[in-house]
Amino acid sequence: MTQAYKNVRKIIKLVKLLGSLRQGEKEEEAVILSLVADFAMKAADFDACLTICDILMTSHKTSPAAVNVCAKLVRNTDFQNVEAKARLSSFCVTYCSNETIGLHLFVFFFQKNYVICNCMYKLFTYSLLSLRISNFNSK
Repeated sequence: MTQAYKNVRKIIKLVKLLGSLRQGEKEEEAVILSLVADFAMKAADFDACLTICDILMTSHKTSPAAVNVCAKLVRNTDFQNVEAKARLSSFCVTYCSNETIGLHLFVFFFQKNYVICNCMYKLFTYSLLSLRISNFNSK
C-alpha cells in the first residue's frame, strides 16, 4: 500500500493548485484532511492518522469532518493509545453537533473509565500475585 498519505501538506497544496480548493476554505481543507486520515487509518498507520487529527483539532475545530475522523480513530479497537483516545474524545465532545453529543459523551466516559478500570485490574492482579508469592514463601 502506498504511503503518499504521509505528505499531507503536499496533498493540500496539490488540491489548491488543481483549483479544487478555494483559498481560505477551511471546511474543504478539513474534508480533504479527513479523507487522508481515513486512508492512514485503513493502512493501520495510527501515528499518521493521529498527526492529521492533531492538525484538524488545531486548525479546523468547528468542522464536522474533523469531529468525524477523530471519533473514528477513538472507536478503532486496533488503536491502543489510551491518552490520545481521551484527548480525541474530549475534542469530539466539545465540538460535535447536538445530534451526536450522546454518542460522544458515552465514548468519552468509556475511555476515562477504561483507564481507571485497567489500572485497578493491574493493581488487583499484582496484589493477588504478591499474595500468592507470600503464601508460597511461608509454606
